[in-house]
Amino acid sequence: GFSGELRRARTGIILTPTGINDPVNNALQFQVYPNPSPGTVFIKGLPVGFKGHVSVYNSSGQNILNESKTGTQFSVEIKKVPTGIILLRIIDSKGRTNTKKIIIN
Repeated sequence: GFSGELRRARTGIILTPTGINDPVNNALQFQVYPNPSPGTVFIKGLPVGFKGHVSVYNSSGQNILNESKTGTQFSVEIKKVPTGIILLRIIDSKGRTNTKKIIIN
């Protein structure tokens, strides 16, 4: 989206940008390790006071795990998942989200 100031002038409309809302820069930032993983992954770097949910999806897109989490770092145990690629999605209480691809070996 765009935010700015709109004014009328004799020659037309003047639009003065004050910022651009970039959804990529509003994404929730965090790190996941190890990757590849044997099944337990660690998440760190979340904002102070983080409250949210972790969802894990298998390679077919099926949701295989949902957990509520708090804190700037925590672990997620991903059990009963065959080797391959999974998606780990974290969403915070403000609706910011990000998804990471993890290889389970």
